[in-house]
Amino acid sequence: MFILGFAGCIGALRENTFLLKFFSVFLGIIFFLELTAGILAFVFKDWIKDQLNLFINNNIRAYRDDIDLQNLIDFTQEYWECCGAFGVDDWNLNIYFNCTDGNPSREKCGVPFSCCTKDPAEDVINTQCGYDIRAKPVSPLGHVTSAPPSPGLLCFQNPRHAGGICGSLSSLLLCDHFMFLR
Repeated sequence: MFILGFAGCIGALRENTFLLKFFSVFLGIIFFLELTAGILAFVFKDWIKDQLNLFINNNIRAYRDDIDLQNLIDFTQEYWECCGAFGVDDWNLNIYFNCTDGNPSREKCGVPFSCCTKDPAEDVINTQCGYDIRAKPVSPLGHVTSAPPSPGLLCFQNPRHAGGICGSLSSLLLCDHFMFLR
């Protein structure tokens, strides 16, 4: 990336045609690689959705196993003010939070504390606020919604709009690239 930017900058400053052509050719290669990746993502969108669901479910299963993963999930849920990827019932996948009769965990039928709405008057986080939440008929939980849709998910839900936007941007980039080569 640095070499490409350096070649473009020095080529323009020194009017060096070799560096400018190097810059232009590699920008064209990068453009076609991005275009190929976009087409492949559109063609394999169902596979990508399945892999994303599998990834999220595996991370929820391993919530207490890896402290870094736990911190990442907690940060994500606090930032997006959500609980689970698809809702609070996602936490049934975790052995500590599932609601089965054989679960001896104190966190049974609960959710992580990052699902709870924080009280601004309290300085200390209540790490037990999610205990037994899903066992109660009415949840006093702050945010029990699923995570908001990502831009990638919105592209999957509206493929014509996403394709139109990508096609327009691609045509603008191609026009600019060919005008540069003249």
